[in-house]
Amino acid sequence: MQSLRSFLTSLNLSSIRDHIGDVRHLPLLSLLNIVIGILTVFIVVAFRMSIEWGHELILGVDFKSISEMPGWARFCVPLGGAVLVALVGRYLNVDGRQVGVVHVMHQQHVADSRMPLRNSLMQFVGGSVALSSGSPGGWLGPAIHLGASAASLIHWRLSLPPDSVRTLLAASVASAITACIDTPIAGVLLASEVILLRFTFASFVSVMLAAGTSSVIMRLLGYGPLIQFPEMTLAMNSLTEFALILPAGILIGLIAAGFNYSIEITSGIHIRSFTIRCLIVGLVVGLVALAWDEILGSGFGVFTFDLEHWEAWTFVALIGFILVKFLLVSLSVGFGMPVGIISPCLVTGAVFGVVMYKTVVLFMPAAETSDLAFYMLLGSCAMLAAVLNAPLTALITVFELSGSTHIIFSEMLLIAVACLTAAPLYGRKSVFEARLRVITDVSSSQPRGN
Repeated sequence: MQSLRSFLTSLNLSSIRDHIGDVRHLPLLSLLNIVIGILTVFIVVAFRMSIEWGHELILGVDFKSISEMPGWARFCVPLGGAVLVALVGRYLNVDGRQVGVVHVMHQQHVADSRMPLRNSLMQFVGGSVALSSGSPGGWLGPAIHLGASAASLIHWRLSLPPDSVRTLLAASVASAITACIDTPIAGVLLASEVILLRFTFASFVSVMLAAGTSSVIMRLLGYGPLIQFPEMTLAMNSLTEFALILPAGILIGLIAAGFNYSIEITSGIHIRSFTIRCLIVGLVVGLVALAWDEILGSGFGVFTFDLEHWEAWTFVALIGFILVKFLLVSLSVGFGMPVGIISPCLVTGAVFGVVMYKTVVLFMPAAETSDLAFYMLLGSCAMLAAVLNAPLTALITVFELSGSTHIIFSEMLLIAVACLTAAPLYGRKSVFEARLRVITDVSSSQPRGN
């Protein structure tokens, strides 16, 4: 073990960057990233099992069917979950704002990417409780934090050089995303485009190996992706459908910019007590769920609804679902519930895809149009691109989820319009970076814990 540690310590990624043709260190780096990918998968699977078991054992429903609970349960369960999250935060002395993607970015800049154990436990236990109890937040942000914790543990236990940590984090981020939605290439791009912002060309292959390993293990374990799109017709059949993309992209950009601003605002609200913030979130989510049961939970069920289900929804109801979902997620994430924002982007974008489909049918009732799943995938990835300012990641996500290049041109056009609308309005590179600045200012002005 000591000789292995000495050999690993001698690994210097700066020399690899200086001598890009020298690949002597790449096999070892790839092996280390594969180990991180495997460890990340098992952590994410354990996190997923804890959420699913929480639904089935405590609530008696599947995590995609939590909205089917009776009215009293739809109010009590989110409130009770918020109380438990507050208790976990009090016991660990960790504020819920100190977890997730923003925490990974913060530790990367101020603590040499060390991931404190207490924060990781808060993310695992608190995130499991929150998502099991119907929080409208997402799964991917917690998974990214947990994967980054695994990379940090290996990096510091083996006393590896500082230059290597960014590559190891990239491998963990890509593996975590792949374990959730089975998009390895998009996971690698998201790590470089949004979260870690950059890592070396020499390490790119080893990070892809980690993501690929994650995908293979998930298949061997029998776990499918959280989001499963049905079969779709991957083509637009008329110029009128293309013409409707322009206003749709503008509307997606407006919604995304509003969502980003709302997260930044709620993150900056100075309420010192984490317990009070959790109670506020639990009460608001519970009250909204009483009136609108579909708003509760992750929302992954929208990807399985057929056309007959959506025909009962009006345009007002569809847009209302998107706005209310985003407002609840903004409140939850901004006030420190240990959940993410990436999954809600995909869910609300899919619902916006239903708006696009119904609009096309309204204006072209007699024409043959692309099917519903096609528009849901378009909207899902366009919303992701506009919120995270990650157009390349979103575009590759479309390709990996659809398995076809026929959708690429339509998605490129929609993503371009959405990002060109959202970027000038929001004026930030990423909502994560903006929230990082806000939370850093808030944390410096108040004590940790409760």
